[in-house]
Amino acid sequence: MEYVEGTTLSRLVHEKGPLPVGQACNYIRQAADALQHAHEHGLVHRDLKPSNLLLTPDGQVKMLDLGLARLREEPPPGDEVTTVGRMLGTPDYMAPEQATDPRRADVRSDLYSLGCTLYFLLAGRPPFPFGTPTDKAIKHATEDPLPVRQLRPDVPPELAAVLDRLLAKDPARRYPTPAALGAALEPFAQSTPGRVRRAAGRTPGRRRRWVGLALAAACLAGLAALPLAARRLLAPAPVPPALSAPNNPAPAAELHMVSLHVQHYRGEQATWLGELGQDSAEAREDDDVRVSARLSIPAYCYLVAFNADGKEQPCLPRNREEAPLPTTEVVYPQKPKSYFGLTDGAGLQAFVLVASRQPLPPYARWEAAAGAAPWRAHVAGGGVWQFDGGEFELLPRERGTECQRGAPPWPRQDLCAFFKGRPGVEALRVLAFPVKPKGEKPGEAK
Repeated sequence: MEYVEGTTLSRLVHEKGPLPVGQACNYIRQAADALQHAHEHGLVHRDLKPSNLLLTPDGQVKMLDLGLARLREEPPPGDEVTTVGRMLGTPDYMAPEQATDPRRADVRSDLYSLGCTLYFLLAGRPPFPFGTPTDKAIKHATEDPLPVRQLRPDVPPELAAVLDRLLAKDPARRYPTPAALGAALEPFAQSTPGRVRRAAGRTPGRRRRWVGLALAAACLAGLAALPLAARRLLAPAPVPPALSAPNNPAPAAELHMVSLHVQHYRGEQATWLGELGQDSAEAREDDDVRVSARLSIPAYCYLVAFNADGKEQPCLPRNREEAPLPTTEVVYPQKPKSYFGLTDGAGLQAFVLVASRQPLPPYARWEAAAGAAPWRAHVAGGGVWQFDGGEFELLPRERGTECQRGAPPWPRQDLCAFFKGRPGVEALRVLAFPVKPKGEKPGEAK
């Protein structure tokens, strides 16, 4: 057993957001090196994922956790865990054939998992991030994920083709070996400073690599002699001229907010009253709301609530230390039949949605750089105002009527101006509305 210092690729992405293309390809190429060594010893990992790939301080990637691994020639054990119909592995990164029967998994299943991991490193999310484990397994078997270039326009088309091959539903269409994958990633991979490379000296054009394979799980029978560092010869595949400098980003699509809606509910039964600013009654203390929004293209978003008590509350991501993932749909709360309670007293309530095509850092880091937003407790009043990044609109009560445009009360102006002027904000939508005291009748002011 070897102790290895470092951080997992999962934690790295959650802390820093999606990785640069060259860095992501370098890490997956190193993982493919380690997987090739395991493959040559007849080993199938069956649980490759970002949290099982450790990045050391000197930039080397170690493969962890062989707790679910087995030898190719190993007869199926009688344990019920490997019975057909039970999933063995992590649904976000599991090949379709492995989800059906773990005993069918071979090195091509591990390559599918590496493909899902590469997708995660580039996009900041796995190919199918939503749903139950069963939902995800079905999607892996029947659906294509959102093309990575829609989430990362800077990904070269040739690299997107490599990823598509890794994520093929049919194992026969994937790369036959990890070595073949490593050669395919070579043109895109950014070399790691200090990485040891030694020429073999016996065959021109061939080189010897040292590959670390860290075993951080229960040891398997017959694998005690498996070395933690092994050398292998790998002939690099010739690089076509078109791939020698993969720098063909797709034209940047326009990012804008298509919509931002606040649905209004009241009472213990959460009776729906309509959409605030359109066909809803005025909001009162202890009412509930749900926020939804749609973007023109996938983008990285913050949804932040500014409450009637003067406090700021990050909604998505809920954890200030977590980097946002790209999306075109925003729903909060994310769980069905869950609500955001207007329980902070009477006053002004606002929801701010910020979006960027480029990865955003965790909100705590962004907030530290941007400074504190100008918000405090404000007296309720002034109607439902929306700001779309360009102008303010006083929303009507009935659908089909035109919005009034002009200058809203100063608290809304200050908040919108603050976010509009912050770095990295490409699109902005703000909806602010008064929360009346619980006993106040509509139209009555206290």
